[in-house]
Amino acid sequence: MGMGAGAGWRPVSLADKFPQLYAISEEQECSVAIMTQKNWRLTFRRWLHEELQSQLRRLQDIVHRFNVNQVKDRASWDW
Repeated sequence: MGMGAGAGWRPVSLADKFPQLYAISEEQECSVAIMTQKNWRLTFRRWLHEELQSQLRRLQDIVHRFNVNQVKDRASWDW
């Protein structure tokens, strides 16, 4: 499965999977394309304690598994 450039926190359920990170993220409205350009360097309104740092590592593991492309967003499976 891949993510199109227009996807963001919500379309791929990252906000639901990481609600604490989403709540303090400065990039709540950023698209995947913008975050890819920023090399997924998220900024937050406050320091991340150990548990939030662990969540951030899990989030980064997830997003780095996807291939970002310029195709319009749609659900698809690659076999």
